[in-house]
Amino acid sequence: MYFLWFCCVKSVFLLCFCVLFTHYLRFKKFIFLLGLCSLKTHALVLHSFKLGDSKFIVEVLTEVYGRVSFITNIAKSKKGAQQRMLFQPLTLLEITFDYRSTQNLQKLKEARIAVPLHQISFDPYKCSIAFFLAEFLFHATKKESHNTLLYKYIESSVMWLNETSQQFANFHIVFMLKLSKFIGFYPNLDSYTKGCLFNLRTACFEFLMPAHSDVLTMNRARKHVSFIAF
Repeated sequence: MYFLWFCCVKSVFLLCFCVLFTHYLRFKKFIFLLGLCSLKTHALVLHSFKLGDSKFIVEVLTEVYGRVSFITNIAKSKKGAQQRMLFQPLTLLEITFDYRSTQNLQKLKEARIAVPLHQISFDPYKCSIAFFLAEFLFHATKKESHNTLLYKYIESSVMWLNETSQQFANFHIVFMLKLSKFIGFYPNLDSYTKGCLFNLRTACFEFLMPAHSDVLTMNRARKHVSFIAF
């Protein structure tokens, strides 16, 4: 009697387990096909513009996922005005968003300031440089995927610009030059010896004049090396 009762209970338990496990697999498959998951990362605002009355399209460069485009709702209120301040060029954010692999515009769930940039916000010279670099990065990183080193370089550079009290008039020039290391066309200084020309097409120093005129002469090449080394 007890054995039959035990077998019945065991059979019911196994049946319930199989049913629940089947539903779990179906749900997991549904989530996978939908491509929906919640992600969190650091991000740098590159560009934003208004869409309709209460929507914003925001382009950011993230630390983990590269370039991502978001759509977010911002109400016409005092709180909405504060939200819009989050999406100023080169703002450093911590964001949470729902990722859908089938969509180009992701839904932003939460955003908050990761590093306050008070000096850039209130210094007109720094602010001008920030706007220029944000526009430059918007075009230079359009197809950028996951590149943590690139993001860390940009983040640390923005933080330096915000905090520095030194001369920074040529910051944007040095920034773009150093950025070429991560994009892939930084000049190869290992091949430089005195008297070389610099081939602008190959980004290498050469002794022989190439067939084209896109070169820096010996004196200009030497100054180029001195500037990069500095």
